[in-house]
Amino acid sequence: MDQERARELQGKLVQQAAASLVLTGSGEDVDAYEQVVALIGKAWDLPMSGTAKQLALIEQERETMQQIERGAKAEHIAPIQDVLKGWSGLESVEVIEDLFETATLLDDHAGRKALFNMAMTLVGSQSLLDWIEKTDEERMLPEWSEPPAKVAEGD
Repeated sequence: MDQERARELQGKLVQQAAASLVLTGSGEDVDAYEQVVALIGKAWDLPMSGTAKQLALIEQERETMQQIERGAKAEHIAPIQDVLKGWSGLESVEVIEDLFETATLLDDHAGRKALFNMAMTLVGSQSLLDWIEKTDEERMLPEWSEPPAKVAEGD
């Protein structure tokens, strides 16, 4: 990983924070995304100005959602289909790997833990497990099998 990829990682997390705001409203807590964007900048020694621009995009999306919630028109930080676009399984794995690699560059436990927690958040929000092909044996396990369809009464 290099600085360019670190900037791309920041952008992906900004997009994810924006998606959270769009889906749940301006009151959504996206502090963890902001913290991780800043940590990536610190770990990869990115210019503060670039990291500040990324953080400003999250704030801009929060303000956009506040305006929309008040009934005003406002522009999102990107076309809405781009803001809400999910990642492929491979993209999800790459982001998680990049977060772990970034964690190795940090000296403090709290920063490494924040990156780990973000990776776990993204596993859920990007539905990473849905991209993983299960073996026949795994499909038979109760925790992985689909619940039986309920039959309506009177059928």
